[in-house]
Amino acid sequence: MNKSGRDYKTSALPTTRWTSIFQAADQNHPDFHDRLTRLLDLYRPALIAYLVRAHKVKSHEAEELVHDFITDRILEAGLLSKAKQERGRFRSFLFACLQNYVRDHWRGQRRRGVVTELIDLEVHGQCEYKGMSAPELFDVAWVREVLASVVERTKQECEAENRQDIWAIFTARVLEPCLHGVEPVAIEELAAKYNLQATNAVSNITLTGKRKFVRCLRQVILEYVTDPNDVEEEIQHFKKILSG
Repeated sequence: MNKSGRDYKTSALPTTRWTSIFQAADQNHPDFHDRLTRLLDLYRPALIAYLVRAHKVKSHEAEELVHDFITDRILEAGLLSKAKQERGRFRSFLFACLQNYVRDHWRGQRRRGVVTELIDLEVHGQCEYKGMSAPELFDVAWVREVLASVVERTKQECEAENRQDIWAIFTARVLEPCLHGVEPVAIEELAAKYNLQATNAVSNITLTGKRKFVRCLRQVILEYVTDPNDVEEEIQHFKKILSG
């Protein structure tokens, strides 16, 4: 956890609308500074998360490395202008650029005889999860970030409607068992706790929570996909990684 309270181990790299990327790359665009700031704010935590997770870099060191990457490659070298929509997801492009930058940094440290804890995955073959490639780790981080956003949004929606009971019951029956492998709280126990006259009321509230969660999942993914038609594909990708 860094000083902003963000857990970089649960961050990830989302896909982004290409119009925002093009505007962030065009210094002559009237919204250039605003778009660039938003883009960097969106991706900085994800880049840091990847270094912490895959390369075992301490969070403060990862922050410095990402800062240098943004300064050297994005701001000074005009990296964003080289991104092409026809080549696929922007997160894949940015990931490859970060990998190259980290590799160059690591080799430069070695040439200067600087002792570093940075792990080069290709050289050492080390990975937090056996059998997973660096891009696959990137996707795992993406799923974790999406999941964290969906959970928070679902909770806020329940609180805004003054339906903390929906959030509490959904968490006890679905969320905690899925995320942490604990046993679901018994229906009878929840019915008594929330003064529900029938146990099927707990099931109905749980179903309401599931529907809210699915709706929020679609909303979060829709914010990041380059094409609204890609939402279903990304949801299936999300489910595949989550169940893997």
